[in-house]
Amino acid sequence: MSAVRFFFLAALVLQPGRASELEELGWEELRSGRAGEALSAFEAAIAVEPLRGSSHYGRGMAFAALVDYGSAVDAFERAAALDPAHGPALRKAAALYAQLGHRESARDALRRALPLGPAPAAERVALGRALRKAGLLEEARAVFGTELEATAEERLELGLLEMESENYAAAASHLEAAVRDPEKASAEAEYEYGRCLEFLERPRDAEVHYRLSLEREPNFHKARFRLGNLLLSLGEREEGIEKLRGYERYRKWDRRVGLLLAMVSSGTLAEAEKLGKTLELADLLLQGGALEDAERVVTTGLAAFPQEPLLRVALAKTLLLRKQHDRAWEELGQVLSLPSPPGEAFWLQGLLFLARGETGQALEAYRKAHSGTRDPPAQFLKEMAAIEALAGDFESAERDFERAIAKDPAQATARADLALFLESRGRLEEAAAQYREALEIDPGLEAAIRGLAEVLEKTSKPRK
Repeated sequence: MSAVRFFFLAALVLQPGRASELEELGWEELRSGRAGEALSAFEAAIAVEPLRGSSHYGRGMAFAALVDYGSAVDAFERAAALDPAHGPALRKAAALYAQLGHRESARDALRRALPLGPAPAAERVALGRALRKAGLLEEARAVFGTELEATAEERLELGLLEMESENYAAAASHLEAAVRDPEKASAEAEYEYGRCLEFLERPRDAEVHYRLSLEREPNFHKARFRLGNLLLSLGEREEGIEKLRGYERYRKWDRRVGLLLAMVSSGTLAEAEKLGKTLELADLLLQGGALEDAERVVTTGLAAFPQEPLLRVALAKTLLLRKQHDRAWEELGQVLSLPSPPGEAFWLQGLLFLARGETGQALEAYRKAHSGTRDPPAQFLKEMAAIEALAGDFESAERDFERAIAKDPAQATARADLALFLESRGRLEEAAAQYREALEIDPGLEAAIRGLAEVLEKTSKPRK
């Protein structure tokens, strides 16, 4: 905390009746991603007015932002004891109890919260998901109630709830609604809908949604593996084998995930090694499109290492991929407010700007990340090249696509992206060559299959 903030805080504490100003300061700090400073402000407000329930609630929110869930629950319970009608405090307590594995406490907090009125949509999703993961299915259903105008995220959660209860017809209804709007549908929702349709013995419909899942997230290993097996069962042997050609890669990924998970949860690793393995596991899960698992691993990691900025960046990236952009910005803000943010934070900032359609700011963030990284990975270079192309810096784009390929010659998507760039510049023969190179590496890469077909169609047309 800066000296100015410290003396301002001290001045407010010394003035009776100033708890509301301290509380307002706490919320301002929390919105700015400074959870530690927010905690100090809320505790100062409590020192002025110990029975002020809203300050205890703010203190709980600060502890939650610091991933100190035990202290957060205590603060939320104190807020509810002082103000039994404080629904948000009870709902937050229920969610954290579920995450901590305290099922009976979660039930009790929810029982007290439900008569106080429904939660906002975003809060319902987080609370319902926490209860579902804790196996409290009926409690999770009670959170969502009977409201029909649910968001895509809520529909996904409701569908997963019904899937876990083997109510596949009801699950299909929710999951169909979750993917109805292409702008809001996620790879995860498409995959789960496909899985549900398989249970309902609608294999062709399932195939459609597995393909849509892979269009949204080409590295979603589970969707690719499930689609390959489905195609084999439908007699489409050639494409099924092609989809499963990466099965060994999937098995290696799955084995590595299992190994890292066992290591991280063993309790035998030194702190530095545990942090490194947690970050590796989170990255591996994100690469495989296992976003829900990644979020769970990162959140658990933050409970052990609340001050680790790379874990906070990993959580923000997971939230971005889950299309929870506001939460991703909040998490990232805590890292960007540090004196020396890691380069990965600017990389993610670029992705978030890109999601907003702010290409210029995205490129600026990528270049900040690049300046702070001696050896940027191939994926970073590929993404930066794509943004440079969007921004009209074609010379830099081509250079960085080539750098990405040189760094990782087996990255088929980088070659496909370079091919698309060359195609857009009218360099069709070079584009065709890159598409072919991509297909040599990954014969099932749909972007390359479509791109090569389009280029060949263009080059086969007689010139006027």
